Amino acid sequence: MIARAFNKLKTLRQDARIWLLKYPEHAITGLLPAALGKTGEAQDNARAALRMLTENGHQPLLQEIARRYNQPEVTDAVNALLALDPLDNHPTKIPTLPTFYQPSLWTRPLLKANAQSLPDSALLHLGEMLRFPQEEALYPGLLQVKDACTTDSLAEFAWDLFTARTGRPLARRRKRVGRSLR
Repeated sequence: MIARAFNKLKTLRQDARIWLLKYPEHAITGLLPAALGKTGEAQDNARAALRMLTENGHQPLLQEIARRYNQPEVTDAVNALLALDPLDNHPTKIPTLPTFYQPSLWTRPLLKANAQSLPDSALLHLGEMLRFPQEEALYPGLLQVKDACTTDSLAEFAWDLFTARTGRPLARRRKRVGRSLR
């Protein structure tokens, strides 16, 4: 329940974080079975909470609690969890994109290296990454996009995404933006 509040409920996130950091041994003891168990939302939530705890200095405690099981497979699973590539820290079930997400109609982000625009496939992956729950920091894939693309083109893409989310037609949005810049 605390892990779900930390990972999914924005209004309770800070309170859940405080509790997890105040009682790390209890938290890890309760979260470890879910983190190593059945794939799904409970596993995602438990792993997000454990990542936050390890990022805040509780990795040795996590490893100690894993050793208490006296089962090498538990220790190995925890070590594998700790060794995960940050790009692999995403929800097990990737959320479907909303119907308003039509990036082929929007300003495309441009690569800094060669001014080429991101292809449709990259824009679909970008949309999926934007739907991932936000933890302590942005998903690393989003940081890679931010580093690879020009700031202005990302801002225009974000504006198009925002206005599409509000349901305003693209042509009207662009005219209003153009008028407001005069």
